[in-house]
Amino acid sequence: MAIILGEQTKRFLTARTVTTCSPSRCPELKSDVASIEIESFGEKAKHDIFSRCKSHLDDADIVIALLDGSLVDDGTAWETGYFYARKSPEQKIIGIRTDFRRAGESQGAVVNAMIECSCDRIVRSREELMGTVSKVF
Repeated sequence: MAIILGEQTKRFLTARTVTTCSPSRCPELKSDVASIEIESFGEKAKHDIFSRCKSHLDDADIVIALLDGSLVDDGTAWETGYFYARKSPEQKIIGIRTDFRRAGESQGAVVNAMIECSCDRIVRSREELMGTVSKVF
C-alpha cells in the first residue's frame, strides 16, 4: 500500500488532522477486525481491497510511498503511478526509502526511474519524512 506509516508518524499526522489509511486499516474498518473482515469476503476480497485502495487514492491529497526493498512493492508501484496520473499540482507523492541498497537503473538513482520521477520528493529517514510533511501542511 502506498500509505504505510509507523505509529509515531501516524500520531504526528493525526495531530495535524490528517487521515491516514492502509489497505487493511481503512477508516471504515475497525482496525482490530480488518483482516478478519477481509478474510470473510473470500474470493471477493481482492476486488474489495482494490476498490477501497483506489477510492482512498482518489480522495488523497498526499501519498507516502514506502520504497524499501530490492524492488518497490507491486501494489505501491501501481498506486504511485495511478495517483501520479490523476494528481493536481497541489497533491504530492513523497517516497521514503531507508534501504541502503541501490535499486535504480542509472548512476545516482534511488529506485526505478518511473517511481523516482513520479515522486515529488524522496526522503531517507522517518525524521526527514516528518519534516517534509510538516512543510506540506
